[in-house]
Amino acid sequence: MNGLREGLEAILRISIPPAEGEPVAFFRAWLAERNLGLVPIADASSFSWPGYWIAQAGDEAVLMYGSPSGPVDGELPAAIDGGWLVAPLDVHLGIDRPYGTDAGTGTVAGLLVAPDAEAAMARLDSAEAVVGRGLAGDRYAADSGTFHGTRGYQLTVVAAEALEEAAVTWEQARRNVVTRGIDVNALA
Repeated sequence: MNGLREGLEAILRISIPPAEGEPVAFFRAWLAERNLGLVPIADASSFSWPGYWIAQAGDEAVLMYGSPSGPVDGELPAAIDGGWLVAPLDVHLGIDRPYGTDAGTGTVAGLLVAPDAEAAMARLDSAEAVVGRGLAGDRYAADSGTFHGTRGYQLTVVAAEALEEAAVTWEQARRNVVTRGIDVNALA
């Protein structure tokens, strides 16, 4: 979608990388890493907000502002089909390293892969990490996972302590790396 990156850069006042793959999915994942969400607006064509938001008008994303809302620059290229507001996921956390920087020291307790999206997870003694793809033999390394083509799913990590507290097995969690003794959120 043309203009989405530029609209987000104007709202956040920071440089944002170009989308890899489908823009909305990419930017949702990129924003989530910063404790931000791209929240869909119900009935965007009549939405009125005193701040910035992004309208979808055909294949274009248009930066909107004001109440009543209008395009910041120029005119709408088409009727408004949808829209998004950028909002924090957790109002108590910032956007610059929201989960902290000190992950501590821990260990890898387990490695798991599944060859296809619905296949059972299998524990491994060792695995080959493939840059930009994930673990060899896993559905995401083969680009056949449920969230196919989406940023942030190539390798998933979970704390064994969180699984134990929730009474969830490693296989049920469907994560590639199970850790012990480290703050996995700070790793993000």
